[in-house]
Amino acid sequence: MVKVFLEIGFNAIKLTARDILKENYESLESLRKYLDMHSLEVSAINVAVSFVPHIHDTISSKIP
Repeated sequence: MVKVFLEIGFNAIKLTARDILKENYESLESLRKYLDMHSLEVSAINVAVSFVPHIHDTISSKIP
């Protein structure tokens, strides 16, 4: 999948805070090495998905 993104011109990814916070140091270090190997940057760490429970539903979903 990374190869496809690189081929079409992507050079950065966005991560979620929820995913970052659940990882340990070694996992994050491994992610950093992987990103470096593919010349990818982290463009943002999105915290909205950690605090807005309906973010994965449709745009018309109501907040519980």
